[in-house]
Amino acid sequence: MEYHLEILHRDIEVDNLQGLYSEHPCPAGLAVKRGLSHEEEEALELEAESYLETGLSGRWGGREFFYKPDRYENMSRRRINNLRKTIEKKRPEWVEAIRQAAKASNNLYVIIGLAGLEQYPYAAVAIIENLLERGELPEAED
Repeated sequence: MEYHLEILHRDIEVDNLQGLYSEHPCPAGLAVKRGLSHEEEEALELEAESYLETGLSGRWGGREFFYKPDRYENMSRRRINNLRKTIEKKRPEWVEAIRQAAKASNNLYVIIGLAGLEQYPYAAVAIIENLLERGELPEAED
């Protein structure tokens, strides 16, 4: 099935709000805060594409707000769980980077840093959780 995501750059005045995904009106769209790095914008596009594939189940009227996380404990479980369904097929090279980084440390933040995925925290955590669930990584430290 072909998916289309309209991406718009907007002035967003809310601190830590990087973007907004909306399924209504069609086509689905992603409003991205002006001034984000290429990597931050790519991370939001990956998330929006995962929602485009899996749907939002009517939450918030078909919308998801993308806030920049300050730490793992404050990350949105909904965003992580949604990315878990799609990220490995979209970025298999990131999966391998996480596997390699986990050989050096079992600390979540260190793994993400060693893998070079600091700008993609939700995607990195989704990959780590998938690998942990399958028993392919040691449990990360808190």
